[in-house]
Amino acid sequence: MHKALAGACLVFSGAAYAVTPGAYSFVERELQPGTDEKTTLRCVSAEQVDANGYLVPQKTLATHPSCQISEDKTSGQARSWTAVCAGGAQYKVTQKNSGKDFELDVKMELSGTEIHTHFKGEALGRACTAGGAASGLTWPVLRSALTRGAMRA
Repeated sequence: MHKALAGACLVFSGAAYAVTPGAYSFVERELQPGTDEKTTLRCVSAEQVDANGYLVPQKTLATHPSCQISEDKTSGQARSWTAVCAGGAQYKVTQKNSGKDFELDVKMELSGTEIHTHFKGEALGRACTAGGAASGLTWPVLRSALTRGAMRA
């Protein structure tokens, strides 16, 4: 689970550094003192992954229609984007791919308060199963962090 990320000087290869649909072990860690890691099984569906092996930002924000994506950039094995939402919340998200595994770094800012959450998805090498890693559950986990952040601010 603690695989080193490839150096930034490596050239992106879709086959070598691409998230693929399937079941993932998903670890969420809020980077605040006194918080614990949470591990769950999640599913990444084909519609949640773009042709380059990155999670699709628009799918992340499907339940947040007031958010607009800006500054969407890809470099090597990393993609970063910013979402600005009604009410002033701003989310900065970076995804780093390492093989079929990935990490998401989410920083939420609202009214001078910042909440920083880290997610790590490790491919389990199998398809999603009913009652286990259900389709679409990757995004509610991220949305829950965004919602928690909005409620704290």
